[in-house]
Amino acid sequence: MIISTGNFLLNWNLRLKISLQAAEGLEYLHKVACPPIVHHNLKASNILLDSNWDARVSDFGLLSVNDMDSAGSMETDVYNFGTVLLEILSGRKAHDSEYAPPDIVEWALPSIRRGRAAAIFDRNAALPRNVEPLLKLADVAEIALKENPNERAGITDIVLWLDQIVKIGLTL
Repeated sequence: MIISTGNFLLNWNLRLKISLQAAEGLEYLHKVACPPIVHHNLKASNILLDSNWDARVSDFGLLSVNDMDSAGSMETDVYNFGTVLLEILSGRKAHDSEYAPPDIVEWALPSIRRGRAAAIFDRNAALPRNVEPLLKLADVAEIALKENPNERAGITDIVLWLDQIVKIGLTL
């Protein structure tokens, strides 16, 4: 899981950085790679961190958009990225039977939609004085997790929003 490595818990600024870099990696696959590549299996364990805590998207499918009927596939990648954002915010796994409900999306989205996103924040990490960037990150996750794929933001918009959030930064 992205949130902790061994006994080290990632702070909120690192989590924001990882969110942006993972989105940039997905944007590269969708918008820059020629032909475009759909990941097909984006999840937290497929976002690797190097020794500088830089995120790299890994384990993506080798089929290009042109090689398959990919209607909705990029949108599915965006949905899966929204799930990863919930993991980053909450410290929970995408599916964890120790919680009710076990699915992170079912658990977190109602709080975000009721304006209570702070209720899902990882309590194992000290919250910053200004949680506004984390609330904005939760809003991005909610947009990525729209049920209707046509209502989801594109990955380029998500990258722009995350870049703005990272620039705001956090006061810890």
